[in-house]
Amino acid sequence: MTEVEALINLLHDDDPQIAIVAMEKLLSSPSFIDDHLRDLQESSDPKVRSRIHQMESIITRQKQLDEFITRIKDNKIELWEDLITLNKIIDRDLSTSTFIDAFESLTEKMENTSPSTLELATFMREQNFSAPSDDILDPGLFLIYEVVAADLGNPLLLCIVTRQLALRQEKKLTIVLHKGRHCLIDDDNSFIDPHNSWAVTRLRNNFKVYPCTNRDILLTIISQLYLSALVEGHLRIISFLSQIMSALSNMSVDDFPYPVGKQK
Repeated sequence: MTEVEALINLLHDDDPQIAIVAMEKLLSSPSFIDDHLRDLQESSDPKVRSRIHQMESIITRQKQLDEFITRIKDNKIELWEDLITLNKIIDRDLSTSTFIDAFESLTEKMENTSPSTLELATFMREQNFSAPSDDILDPGLFLIYEVVAADLGNPLLLCIVTRQLALRQEKKLTIVLHKGRHCLIDDDNSFIDPHNSWAVTRLRNNFKVYPCTNRDILLTIISQLYLSALVEGHLRIISFLSQIMSALSNMSVDDFPYPVGKQK
């Protein structure tokens, strides 16, 4: 009996801890994935079928993460789609269709198909989108679905949602950093501040704003989610986000603080 065959036998074990150890080892075996995984989907043992399903989910998520990281390294960032992917990495129960339905529901509430900047800001205020004054480390404030569903988010996420709504109406808005806050400006220098009740003002010549690239935005959001995961002790999320942050920062995960990185 080979080692892989012995580990497959352990998938029948009633002790979940023994099965988990076997699953971890099998997931690191290319021969198991290539030669045995598919056949075991039809196992007569319901415990084995359930555990195979779990392993397939893990493989799928890792493949999605690897593709995500490869695109980031190649600087092929599609911010809206990437934020959906990031949300699904954090919340494994979230489906793309669920998010799309939530955003489409928001879009359908817009009566004006060619809104001005003031009308967009007014729409967001009337839909009760706002930024919290406390609990700023709540991960939900940085997850795109949670923000759309709960009408509550960090100003950066509120800017992203507003910009996406504007794009639907072929209107361009730019996310900028002003006095440490993320805001929006249009081509006519009208300035939207989500943190200030969606106030719209004309950008004066002495205003200093710094346009944010999609890479800057993605790294900011991931950094905040990473900090939230550290505070709450979510090791799985920390592991995933460490891989993404290392790709964005052009550094190795080994350089992260222990226990994520190597102990010095």
